[in-house]
Amino acid sequence: MDFIDYSHISMDERGVYRVSYAQIEDAVENYLRECHPEILLYPQCVPIEEWIESNEFGFKLEMRDIAYPQAKGITAFSKMVIWSIDSETKKVQPIPIENSTIVVDESRSPVEIRFTAAHEVIHIKMHPYYFMHHSNAIAASSNIVSISSYLHKPIWWLERQANYGAGALLMPRITLFLLFKKFFQTATVFKLSKNDKISIAFINTICQIYEVSVSAARIRLVQLNLLEE
Repeated sequence: MDFIDYSHISMDERGVYRVSYAQIEDAVENYLRECHPEILLYPQCVPIEEWIESNEFGFKLEMRDIAYPQAKGITAFSKMVIWSIDSETKKVQPIPIENSTIVVDESRSPVEIRFTAAHEVIHIKMHPYYFMHHSNAIAASSNIVSISSYLHKPIWWLERQANYGAGALLMPRITLFLLFKKFFQTATVFKLSKNDKISIAFINTICQIYEVSVSAARIRLVQLNLLEE
C-alpha cells in the first residue's frame, strides 16, 4: 500500500505535490494502523530508531557528528560524501555515505535525534519522487541565509511536510486524544490556553511519555487545535 496516493493530487510549479496536512495525518495514521497497530492502543514512546534499524524502511541508520552539510539529519538516496568531526581527533574529515542511508547528527539531544529520525522516515515515505530525480540527499534542517528566497524553493515545502509527518508519527493523533481525555478527566477535547499552568503540565506529560521536546509537543497540540497559538 502506498503511503500517499499521488494519482489524484496536483503538483505545483516547483515539482512538489500539494499534499495537505490532513492527508499527511491520515497517511501516518493508516501506516501505524497497518504496520504497528499496538502503537495506537495507548500513549507511548514510538521506537522510531528501532524501526529504522530493523530495516523496515529499507534504509540503514548512521550516527555522525555532522560538520557539513550543516544539518540535523541527511537521507542519502544515492552515494555521497559528508564531512564529520572525528570523536577522538576532533578533526573534520570526509566520510563516504552509501545509498539508502539515514545519517543523524549524534551531537544533538536525544529528543532532537528522535524527531530528526522520524523526519527522515517521512522523507523516505513521501518524497522519493522528488529527490530521486532532483537531489542526492535531503537535509533535515540547515542554516538559511535568506528565508525569503528559501520559501520559494521546493525543499521548503518538502521540509514542512516532513516536519508535520514526524510530529504525527511520534505523537499519533489517536493516542494524544486519549491522553488529553485522561489527563483532564473529560469526554471531549478543547483548546488550551498556551501559558496556563495546567497546559504546561500537560505539555510536560507529553514530553515524558512520547520522548519529544517541549517545542515539538506545543506545535503538535496547535496542529490538532488543542492549544492556542
